Amino acid sequence: LMNLAVSALCFAGWLCIGKESVPAICLLLGGLLGIGTALMNGIPLSSLANDGYNAIILRKSKEARMAFRYQLLMNDEMLQGKRLSELPEEWFALGKTCRMDNALTTSAVVLCFSRLLEMRQFEEAGKLGQHILDESEELANVHELMIRAELLFMEILRCEETAKVKQMYERDKKKLMVLKNMPSMQRILYAYYLCIEKDEKKAEQAKTQFEKLAK
Repeated sequence: LMNLAVSALCFAGWLCIGKESVPAICLLLGGLLGIGTALMNGIPLSSLANDGYNAIILRKSKEARMAFRYQLLMNDEMLQGKRLSELPEEWFALGKTCRMDNALTTSAVVLCFSRLLEMRQFEEAGKLGQHILDESEELANVHELMIRAELLFMEILRCEETAKVKQMYERDKKKLMVLKNMPSMQRILYAYYLCIEKDEKKAEQAKTQFEKLAK
C-alpha cells in the first residue's frame, strides 16, 4: 500500500510539472518502479516468500503465525546484539515439532539448525540439516544453500573421507559461490582449502576475504 501511495504521488507530480522535464521523467520512473515493487511484493510468490504469500500462509496456519511471532522476537533481540544461543529455549520449541509445509514454519526449523551450529552441537545439527533438505516442502533457496554449505563444513571437520568431501564440494560448488560474499562461506572455504586441498595459499586468501567481510 505504501508503494502504491508513493507511486500515486509520483504520478500526480509528473502531471503537475510537465511531462517532458527531467524532474517529471524521474517522477514517472519512480511511479512505475513503485507499482512494479507493489505487484512483486503483493502477488503471492512462494519462491520469494513475499508479503502476499506470507499473508495467505499466516491466515491459514496457526503454526505459521507462531513461527512468525517468534522470528520477530528473535530479530529484535539479535538487533540488540544477542546471539541465537542466548535466546530462550522455548522460542525454538516450535521449530522442533512443526510441519515444514510453508516458508515460515520451515524458517523456524532453519533457526534451530543455526542455533545448534552456534552451540557447536554438530552431530545434531547435521541430522537436522539433512532432515530439512529431505522433508521440507517450502525451503527458501538461500536457506538450502546455507544448509548445504554447513553440511560440507561439518564433513570437513570430521575429515574422515577426503574423497567424499571433494565430491560434495564439486557437486555444489557453483551454487555455493552465490554465498561467497558472506563471512560464513569464506570460513568454509578456508577450512576446505586448508584441510582437504592442503592449499595454504588459497586458504590464506579465504581467510583474508573473511576478515574483510567480517568488518
